[in-house]
Amino acid sequence: MIEPLDDLKTLDARLSARLRSWIARAEKLVESRIADAAAHASKAVVDAARHERDGRKAAINARRSASLKAGLDRLDELTESAVALVRDAREAFYRDSLAHWREVVDPSAWRSPDPQPTREGIARVRDASIQGLGPRFEIETAIHAQKALLTTTAGNAAYRDAETRGDGRLDPIDAWARGATQLVARSLAALIGDSGWRAHALAGLDLLDPKLTREPE
Repeated sequence: MIEPLDDLKTLDARLSARLRSWIARAEKLVESRIADAAAHASKAVVDAARHERDGRKAAINARRSASLKAGLDRLDELTESAVALVRDAREAFYRDSLAHWREVVDPSAWRSPDPQPTREGIARVRDASIQGLGPRFEIETAIHAQKALLTTTAGNAAYRDAETRGDGRLDPIDAWARGATQLVARSLAALIGDSGWRAHALAGLDLLDPKLTREPE
């Protein structure tokens, strides 16, 4: 019922190609939000250290500042935007995969004469778990770690600047931004890649007549 593929590399190339634009969108989103968060955190450090020579007080002021809170809010916004992006990518993958399965599965095995994406199928793939974890959990975990690190980094930077009045060393907020961008973007890229295969499998199941996928009694 399933026609053999001439070359499995063709399928792999198809699934890989459709990832690229979504990963590029994810990287752009991550870079933009983290740059905003870093700008707010840098202001928190400067404001806290400007009139305070006691490093401990400067660190406390930086961690409690409205500017740092605004930076952390940008990371919360990144979480929501990233979850939405991954869900949209999954839906796009699902629709593309369903079209692919129509090409390689004999119509006698279809669930209907003209199977199309269903509301239920789309909802399922958008929130599907991978190894027991939904997309929100994975994204929140990655970004929560960066929120905690930014708070610590801002406090340490304010302490150093208050005590030394600036010593020309590498800006720790810039260093945080570079590391956070790489780590979060890499995590999102991996999730999008895994989502592509998950959507492909779910689309294949949704195409088939349920009698063919039902476990024997």
